[in-house]
Amino acid sequence: MVLKKKKKRNILDNSNVGVRGEDKLSNLPDALIHHILSFLPTKCAMSTCILSKRWKHVSNSIQILDFRKWRTQKGTIVFFGKEEKLETWCFMNFVDTVLFLHQRRDIQKFYLDLDELFDESRVNKWISTIMNSKVEEFGLSIKLLSFYSEFRPSIFCSDSFSICHSLTLLDLNFHRITDANKFNIANTVSFPKLKILRLKLLIFVNETLTRFISNCPILEELSLTQCRISEGLCIVKPALKHLSVTDCGLSKSTVKISAPNLLTISFKECPPADFVLDSFPSLVEADVGFYMHKGDKYQNRVFVKLFEKLSSAKLLKIYANSFKSTEIPSVQNDDWSLDPNCSPPHLKSIKFKKFDGEQKELNAVRFFLKYFGFLETVTIVASESLSKDHKKQLTLAKLLLKIPRPANCVVNFLSISEDP
Repeated sequence: MVLKKKKKRNILDNSNVGVRGEDKLSNLPDALIHHILSFLPTKCAMSTCILSKRWKHVSNSIQILDFRKWRTQKGTIVFFGKEEKLETWCFMNFVDTVLFLHQRRDIQKFYLDLDELFDESRVNKWISTIMNSKVEEFGLSIKLLSFYSEFRPSIFCSDSFSICHSLTLLDLNFHRITDANKFNIANTVSFPKLKILRLKLLIFVNETLTRFISNCPILEELSLTQCRISEGLCIVKPALKHLSVTDCGLSKSTVKISAPNLLTISFKECPPADFVLDSFPSLVEADVGFYMHKGDKYQNRVFVKLFEKLSSAKLLKIYANSFKSTEIPSVQNDDWSLDPNCSPPHLKSIKFKKFDGEQKELNAVRFFLKYFGFLETVTIVASESLSKDHKKQLTLAKLLLKIPRPANCVVNFLSISEDP
């Protein structure tokens, strides 16, 4: 017993050598310390710098400022009380201090979550400071609980924002539609280095979106989510590689897209009044879903025009319920007619998602199997309700086996749990 105790004491004594010896953390190069701190929210990074006196100056030169998810979470906040107001005031003082003490003129990334409790003038000063610091990535998330909020950040019309030549990524995200979301950017807007643009719940009027996009000459990725675009959608971008449009209320608009180098496209919308599309010779993947309202009917020419252009993709994903409100009684009657001689050789795989097995969905499957002769794989993923109805699945499987298909084409019928 005594020997064991001595052995244990020796081990403990040896373990203190490193602690009492050289301070290895403080001797790390500044570049490595910056890299480590870049993985932390700015609030945590500043707290970490207290561990070492030498790190104090490092905290004033961090190139990644992340002020997201700073508010104390106490369930879902439905209104702002005294605690939230005090917390916001303290946080604004913290941001003021960080930016005031910051010693570098080149901030690589800046992300900020804010709400209607913030002081507009202070927010605008922060934005001006950041935009003048050669920022490369800028993300702003604004949460307004009140529909009639008077919070109006002037980011969209500030000169410092509209002429930021260093910006490569811009992410603007509102959490609900209000008058504060109107995108009235200056006419002099110019983003010569912007490659990634992500916009959510913004309102565009007087062709502001078209003008904005046209002044981003090397834009490669564009994401529009739940925006309101009064003038319709017109995208003419030779450099664009990735496009995502989701629920932007384009049912009465004409959608024009000219992007010859597009690699991926995701279009989940109410069917627009018309499509004007150039060819997409480089397209790899297309993901299409049409939102339908009860009683809506859409002309098949809109669908045919879209799928003709997207057929250059190698993989086409379609939400099967997109076909429920189309006026397509049957493929045999040539309601959807394409030239069989123009069968796209690139399209090898099609995936139907949320398949309910309705007649119009089956007609759509027949259509693609008839006119797309180079298909190798057709995957049909059952909806949640169909996945629970094994008897109906068996009946549909027998119907699918009877549909003519290209000689080398395999049809896979999966439940929702089997979809990878």
